[in-house]
Amino acid sequence: MSEKRRVRKTGKRLILAYALRSFAVVVPVLIATVFVWMIFFKDVARTSAGADGITENNQTEKAAWETDATQKLSLSVQGVTVMIDPGHGGEDPGTTSGTVDEKDITLKVALLVRDYLKECGANVIMTREDDTFINKYDRAALANEKEADLFLSIHCNYLEDNPEISGVETYYMENADDGMELATAVHEQVLSVTGADDMYVRTNDFVVIRETNMTAALIEIGYLSNAQDVKLLSQKEYQQKMAYGIAAGITAYLNQYN
Repeated sequence: MSEKRRVRKTGKRLILAYALRSFAVVVPVLIATVFVWMIFFKDVARTSAGADGITENNQTEKAAWETDATQKLSLSVQGVTVMIDPGHGGEDPGTTSGTVDEKDITLKVALLVRDYLKECGANVIMTREDDTFINKYDRAALANEKEADLFLSIHCNYLEDNPEISGVETYYMENADDGMELATAVHEQVLSVTGADDMYVRTNDFVVIRETNMTAALIEIGYLSNAQDVKLLSQKEYQQKMAYGIAAGITAYLNQYN
C-alpha cells in the first residue's frame, strides 16, 4: 500500500511540474503576441489615416496652433448672420503672382472661415462659393438684402514698387466705430495665430464696406508681391490659420454684445 501511495504522489508531482513548465512558456508567448498585435494595429491605423493626410498627431498639432489664439472660437454666436465675401472671382482674378491668383486664395480662406463660424453656430452667407464674378455693388446689395449682422471681405494685396513689404492690413470706413472694432478684433486675432507682419488697421472707402448697411470690414491677408507671403498663402495649413484667426476675430467682436 505504501508503495502505491508513493507512486501516486510522484505522478501528481509530475503533472504539476509539467503544468508549471507549460504555464511559464505559454504566458510569455501570449504577452509577446498581444504586444506584436498592438503595434500592428497601430501602424495600420496610422497608414489608413495617412491616406487622407489626417492623423491623430496632425489633429493634435492643429489643436495646438488653434489654441494659440488669444480668443478661442466661441459657441455663443448662434443666430448671428455673417456675410463672408471672397474678393474677385471669375473673369476678375484680382492681383496675381505667377500662377497664384488672388481670387483663388481668397475663396479658399473664405470657405474655411465659413466652416469655422458654422461650428460656432453662426448663420453664414457667402457672396460666392465658386469661381464666379460678382460686381462689387452687387456684393454689398446681397448683404443688405439678406440683412446680415456683419460683413467681412477678404482680399490679397500687391505692392509692385516694394516687394519686401509683407503682412496683413485691415480696413474699415472712416467714422464707423463698429467697423473699427470689427477690423481691430479680426486684425489682432489673425496676427496672433499666423505671426504675420503687422501692416496696421486703416480707413478706406472700399465699395463693399461703404455700401453695406451693417458692421463691415475688409482684410488684406498678405502681399502677392512678396515671395514669402505667396509661399505661405499657397499652403493649406497657413490658409487654415488665417481662416481661424479671422473667425476668432469675428467671434471676439460679436461676443462684446452677447
